[in-house]
Amino acid sequence: MIRRAFILVFVLNLFSIAGISQSSIPPTETEINAGWEFRQAGTVEWMTATVPGCVHTDLLANRKIDDPFYRDNEKNLQWIGKTDWEYRTNINVTAASLGRQNLDLVFYGLDTYAEVYLNEVPILSADNMFRTWRVPVKDKLRVGSNALRIKFRSPINEILPIMKKLDYELPASNDQGEKTSPYTRKAPYQFGWDWGPRFVTSGVWRPVKLHVWDAARVEDFYIRQDRVSTERADLTAVLEIAASSAVEIKIVVNAGNENQSVVVVKLAPGVKKYELPLKIANPRLWYRRGSASRLFTTSKSGSLTSRASRSIKDHVVPDFEPSNFAASRINTASASNLSSTASRFSAAGRTGSQPTFSRRASPKKNTGNC
Repeated sequence: MIRRAFILVFVLNLFSIAGISQSSIPPTETEINAGWEFRQAGTVEWMTATVPGCVHTDLLANRKIDDPFYRDNEKNLQWIGKTDWEYRTNINVTAASLGRQNLDLVFYGLDTYAEVYLNEVPILSADNMFRTWRVPVKDKLRVGSNALRIKFRSPINEILPIMKKLDYELPASNDQGEKTSPYTRKAPYQFGWDWGPRFVTSGVWRPVKLHVWDAARVEDFYIRQDRVSTERADLTAVLEIAASSAVEIKIVVNAGNENQSVVVVKLAPGVKKYELPLKIANPRLWYRRGSASRLFTTSKSGSLTSRASRSIKDHVVPDFEPSNFAASRINTASASNLSSTASRFSAAGRTGSQPTFSRRASPKKNTGNC
């Protein structure tokens, strides 16, 4: 039997994203960012941790290491990257949440080799710093407190045995130590460079969230710009919708008060992509910085989205070059990429081999900027 549901993709000035409402209860995402502790694997002392963050900043905040950027401290801290670490916290789950159809733990960034346990049951083995991991956990959760533990294996020790088995070595001239960076899905800058230090770290470097939802959710959403002129913009709304059961949905994409694209689809379990055409009459054109007045505004995704709120500029870029705005063409994809920031371990300010950091004898707060 197919149940009816409703998806609304609404627009604020140009567009933004909302999610799915199969009932009166919307999907929810709860960030798990409190109560975290960490320790060196095999030891008994648990210390306060900040998530998102990494082991270097956590050690610094707990005054277990000196300022990594002071004098030759970098050399004395290389043991951290050759050590296994553990993080843990507790997740509180209500009976109402456990009564929903789906509960997923979503790890937006684990750095890098990690075994994840929920109530001491293994749920995930991670090996890639750059990807998101989604794990269905409804059958492993209970009402009340649930223990979440993550064990990170040394990213250096993980790779060295693999390298020994090979009859060749991949080039890694910038690595300021063991040449392991080409063999792992991990930020290369951590392994050292001529302009930066070597701090091969581990930790939960992006948020962890508990996602509670019912029959379907928006997996991904973006707007593809097909053609733009001063008279009209032809766009395509591209959605990926994940369903855990058969459900009929209605997708609506609005652009302003007049333009609308609607489709009704019957979902089967799994993930499927949908494309909806969208037309904007007399669009306001977005030019490069300094070429015109600042017209764009920011809109956020609705409360039912399956992912974190994202900013979307409500102006499109022309595919022609006006005579008074030479070289004003900008690829909208590159503009959207500006919202994705790479993790970094506070190395800005180091110039060549001369550190510009002052010694911090009493660090006040772990910012989690790894």
